[in-house]
Amino acid sequence: MARRLDIGTRTASNHLNIIYQKAEVHSGCQLRAFGKSKGFERYIPVEFINKGRGFVEMGGIA
Repeated sequence: MARRLDIGTRTASNHLNIIYQKAEVHSGCQLRAFGKSKGFERYIPVEFINKGRGFVEMGGIA
């Protein structure tokens, strides 16, 4: 994630910890459940969609 955002790994970790605090979760699994409960599970940023294919699988790029 840090490489893709062109930031340091500590910076990425700090950003992720801030997100965890704001969502009141302690792990990626809890964050995913939180997002799903808020209706965010259907949002996929355009830059994460593999343009060579016509679909995206749950859990990642197809």
